[in-house]
Parts: sequence; structure tokens; C-alpha cells
Amino acid sequence: MAWAETRMTKIDVELCTEVEEYLGMKKKTTAMVYRSGLKHFITLFKEKYGEDQTFSDFLDMLEENAGLPRNSKRKLAEAELVDFIDYLQKKNLSNKTIRTYIAPVQDFLNYKDFTISVRWLGNLPPSTPQKRNQKHQWKLSEVKEFVDKAQTYRDKAIILTLFQSGISISDLCELTFGDVKQQIGEGNLPLI
Repeated sequence: MAWAETRMTKIDVELCTEVEEYLGMKKKTTAMVYRSGLKHFITLFKEKYGEDQTFSDFLDMLEENAGLPRNSKRKLAEAELVDFIDYLQKKNLSNKTIRTYIAPVQDFLNYKDFTISVRWLGNLPPSTPQKRNQKHQWKLSEVKEFVDKAQTYRDKAIILTLFQSGISISDLCELTFGDVKQQIGEGNLPLI
């Protein structure tokens, strides 16, 4: 079975001491995610180059390439990452997961003084932009129209309180009369 046909499962592969030393400097949760990505990478590397291969062998390969004359050097690390991305894409992983698994390999290589630029990874899936909460800037006329459509005094009070105070709905739900008693006693009444 070719490496591209295998299913994504929990990887039971040992990481070399260099990788474990690197992961020991990360927070536990980060190390756990990074370990998974690194295990998937080294599994592919072993399938391509032999079961006895380790991250140390990968680093040796990169170091040997770095010692070559300029016109003989290749982008070996980038080529391996391109293959790794293809491997992950064939497993139908999300773009976010693929980028999450690429990050520890890139970071580990950076830790070992091999800098990789993602600009050479032409098949890196795009990141998913984070949704932004688009808050509406209410005009006074819109608030009045909204309040007029409210059917109960309770709903009108909620709308006006949220608009005038800027507090969240959860904070409003926790308010008690004791929280506003002094303000009302001093005559600070909301607009109606």
C-alpha cells in the first residue's frame, strides 16, 4: 500500500531524543499537538526512505545539502514538506489541520537552525480567516423604531438598557434592583 493510500490513524512511532528534547521546551498542550504532527511527518519519511530513518537522518540529509556548493544545493526541507502536505491532503484533512501539522516541522527545523519559508510550499492550503463579529452602529432613530416595535414594557426596558449602558445581555440578566437602587434614588433615570 502506497503512503498516500493509508488512513490517518493514531501514529505509534518513536521520536528521536532531539525531537523529545525540543518538545520538552513546549507547553504540554502545544507539545501534544506538535508531537502528533511530527509523528505523521516521520511516518511519511520512514515510508519514503526506510523504516530505520529518524529525524536525525532527516537533519543529516539537510546538513549535507547545506554543505554543497551554491549551484548544487536543493530545497530539500521544502520538498519534504510539499510531499507531507500532499500526504495530509490525500487523507482529506482540513486546511487548518494541515497547517497545524506543518507548523511543528517548520518550528523544529528552525530550532535546529534550518530556516524554511512557507513561500516555497506552493501546495500549502490557505488559512481560514477568523470570523469577525460585525457590530452594528445604531442610530438614535433606529433605536426608537426598534423600541416602538417591542410589544411589552419589559422588552422596551431591555432594549434601552442594552443601548444606553453598553452592557452585555448576560450582565443584564444578572442585574438586581440593588444594583440600580442608588442610581434611581438619585434621579438618574433612563431615557424613554
